[in-house]
Amino acid sequence: MHIGKRLANLELSLGSGKPVRTPSSHGLYQVQTARLRKTSGMDLAKARAAAAKKSLSDLVTAIMEQPGTTMEGMLIKAQAVTTFNKAMARKYPFEAELWAAQLAASVLQLATEGDASA
Repeated sequence: MHIGKRLANLELSLGSGKPVRTPSSHGLYQVQTARLRKTSGMDLAKARAAAAKKSLSDLVTAIMEQPGTTMEGMLIKAQAVTTFNKAMARKYPFEAELWAAQLAASVLQLATEGDASA
């Protein structure tokens, strides 16, 4: 975009209090961000991360679908839930999302204390 046109847009935006966006500047933005995404490999990295999360989710689901008939089996389930929650941690989780992790941590703690007392 030509400097004079940028200055004119800036003056318009200052006068109205609203930014003025021309189709050409929006198109340039789209082109630049697409170039940066391609150069950085961010889209590919996001796709790989999504595939890894799906794979982990499928594995934990398969573990959780097995009947918990022994303490060792319950420990495996608790470890799977703990690992899944660490991998999927969100910055601001819902309270209910913490319950499984708290239960898994309690099972692991009791099992560790049980091993120590045996």
